[in-house]
Amino acid sequence: MPRRLITPYRSITPRRSITRRSKAPLSARNPRGQRSLPLAKAPAANTPSTTVPEVPMIVQNSRLLKTPNEIQHMIADWLSEKDLFHLAQCSTNLADIAIPKLYAADARHGNSKAILWAAKTCAARDPALALKILQKSFQKGGDVNAVHQESSGLHATALHYAAAYSRVEFVETLLSLGAHVDCWSSGAELAKDLGIPALDESLNGNFAWLPNYDEAWKWSPLVVPLLTNDTETAKLLVGAEAPATVVRPAERESFLDTMGVVTVYHMLAFADPARVADWLPILDKDVYRRAINVRMHSSSSPLHVAIRRGNAPMFDMLMDNGADPNSPGVWSGNALVTAVKAAFMIGSIAARRKTIMSWTSRLMRAGAVINPPDFSLESPLGCALEQLASTSGIVESSVSRVVEILVKAGANVNLRSRDGATILQQFCSAIFCLRPPRYPVLENILRFLIDHGGDLNSEPAPGRESIMFTSIRQTVRSKKVAPVHAILRDAGAALLPREMFPVFCCWVQLPWFRKNRVFDITKGLQHITQAQINFCWLWAVERSNVQALRALQNQRLMPTNVGQLAHVSIRTGALRVWPRLLNMGLGDVNCLGEAHGSFLHTLARRVLRQASFPDAPSTGRRIDAKKAVEMAQTCIRLGTSTLTRDDNGMLAFDLLEDSHDKLRLALLKGYVDETRDLI
Repeated sequence: MPRRLITPYRSITPRRSITRRSKAPLSARNPRGQRSLPLAKAPAANTPSTTVPEVPMIVQNSRLLKTPNEIQHMIADWLSEKDLFHLAQCSTNLADIAIPKLYAADARHGNSKAILWAAKTCAARDPALALKILQKSFQKGGDVNAVHQESSGLHATALHYAAAYSRVEFVETLLSLGAHVDCWSSGAELAKDLGIPALDESLNGNFAWLPNYDEAWKWSPLVVPLLTNDTETAKLLVGAEAPATVVRPAERESFLDTMGVVTVYHMLAFADPARVADWLPILDKDVYRRAINVRMHSSSSPLHVAIRRGNAPMFDMLMDNGADPNSPGVWSGNALVTAVKAAFMIGSIAARRKTIMSWTSRLMRAGAVINPPDFSLESPLGCALEQLASTSGIVESSVSRVVEILVKAGANVNLRSRDGATILQQFCSAIFCLRPPRYPVLENILRFLIDHGGDLNSEPAPGRESIMFTSIRQTVRSKKVAPVHAILRDAGAALLPREMFPVFCCWVQLPWFRKNRVFDITKGLQHITQAQINFCWLWAVERSNVQALRALQNQRLMPTNVGQLAHVSIRTGALRVWPRLLNMGLGDVNCLGEAHGSFLHTLARRVLRQASFPDAPSTGRRIDAKKAVEMAQTCIRLGTSTLTRDDNGMLAFDLLEDSHDKLRLALLKGYVDETRDLI
């Protein structure tokens, strides 16, 4: 029957454009593949100027208007959506037939454009009409949970748009029609595209970090109400059991899971503290309290965020609801570490600092661990000392007070950190890097730590030096004993065995080192070897340093290489130390020196060098002829053999020329006396 009615009109004039009275969204699809009906011809030129929409020819035929309703419905079933739209504009009776079929056709597409238009546009102009469109679309099969995707790739549900634009009645109706609150939309890109001033202000203010969640992260409908402080819409969503997680990865089984998620508590912790009071009654549900310790991408729980932001109402709420103070945060420490760092951040105002400092006691009462068992976690005491020693412009009295509170509460001064050093060792290392003007406060803290169990002689971290060695190195560099070094010295700070020899050398070589008692060398003599003592004697003899030799002798640190020292004394002309060597008997009187020569060979070469290069710097101190003869006679008298030959097979007097006749004569005389005894 419908085909017979339509067929006669297929040859009529082609369709022409018409003037639309409404901009309601329509689909251009024709699900059954029907052809559009031909339209009537345009009005003649002499017709009135009033614009009258062109209508299908079939409508102008009075027979269609007179047909039974059943026939009209059958005909409408064969019309395209566009022709149904034209038909709905002709009369009220025909509109009653065409409009329901338009809704049904729109619903068959899956994501109803009518619902989307009602949520985004119509609800702002005419809320009542928007609700009417929503109800009619739903009755004809419109999906209130359909995901609408734009050409740019952004996608969201009607609930997302309605919640974002604060359409409270529309949101309530959607929820009553079965809209899901655990649906997910595009993230920050969609938020920027909405053009909501309050939303843009939040994303540029406290929530400037949120756009860092790129397209791989999705938002729930509750995000925008949280950002715009829309509590009315939030009540509806929370009442429908919206999830506590508001930002999560698009793919739940991806590596992004390891980065954590964002919950409603994270959002409130970042929000203005003045807003928190309005939201706490709304979120007073078990489903949200179970997410109180969930960590976000920066490994921070809501408690860490609230502390860093100085959000007092949020901190009180979290603590009252059992937030875990030992959950690790972004700074690899518990909430107590976060509080210490946040209180003394650069630029922290006095009121904020005082508030956060008061939280430390509450965190400890709630069970915050003061001495973390894992080396990878920072300790609150180590954090406070680091802030005190390394941050300029910090309120030192406040930090000192926190240090005292932590130590008296049981903080272990000798606790080791991730690099293997103790808290006290790290603090001392930081002190050595500072300039003297900040020493007074640090000196008091250092005394306090030592008095409360600080071990200055704990084994340092692998490859590190002891506290005392670092202090001595700083003292040698500045040539001044600082009060910090005096504190360490008087408290009994010791050196490691491997560090004794460098300090021993400083003690030998630097008179002021010994005078100022930089280090009591007697506390480490058991770690000084005889070879090291001999080395220091060689150094002192070569430089004719009588004071160093006297200091060694006073400590009864005597050498075993006296013969070698005699060679050095003769070779360098160190006549001031010669009497001391004579008092020791010259040791092995036939000790071989350079080129395996005896003392006499060394003396002969010394005299020759002085004669050949009288002005050379290497000549050093001179030995005159008389002194040379006296030294030769002394060596011979003590038993030095004149028969010893060097590597070249020469005797000592063979090295001398005729110009050194006195020394040569003394050597020849000794040679004659020695050979006479052999004959």
